[in-house]
Amino acid sequence: MTTRPRVVTVPSVDHAFRAHVLFAVDRLFDATDATSLGAVAKEVRRAYPNAQVRKKDDFARLDGEQLVWYAYRDRPPEAAPRIDWWSNPDLARTVVDETGRYVGANAQAADLFGVDESTILGGRAGDFTRNEGETLASVLFDTLMRNGTLESTAVVLRPDGSEIPIIFRITRDGDGPGRHVTVMEAI
Repeated sequence: MTTRPRVVTVPSVDHAFRAHVLFAVDRLFDATDATSLGAVAKEVRRAYPNAQVRKKDDFARLDGEQLVWYAYRDRPPEAAPRIDWWSNPDLARTVVDETGRYVGANAQAADLFGVDESTILGGRAGDFTRNEGETLASVLFDTLMRNGTLESTAVVLRPDGSEIPIIFRITRDGDGPGRHVTVMEAI
């Protein structure tokens, strides 16, 4: 039997939005009813007309892993402008090697993470984002290795305590063999 989903809200600092979403989930979620996600989304949109509620992509689900729903307050992912990932020099970029260590970063990545470029280099992928757990990181890496690219969202945790939701795209071997390029933009 599936338990109540874990809910991630974007932006995470809007406690009123989070409370509204959690109240809707508590009232309307039914593990046996495939339409309960839609019912929750409809209820949330009554107070937040631009909101969207989605479940985590199936590729990231493991047997026994808790169901995860994302609730976006302001801009649903499909309403976001299409990102010209490779030709836009204003986007944050990092390069991670096969061991998961940052071996490259541009000034925009440093600005996004709230640190200087030298602080990024040598760090581990994920050092600057909300930790979703080793299992999820492993599944995401396996998906990248299998498919060659991965597009998803995350939340950057800056040293000053602020959080920035981002959309990112990783390309396997984008900077040569074993050097995976991540391009990021705040959402």
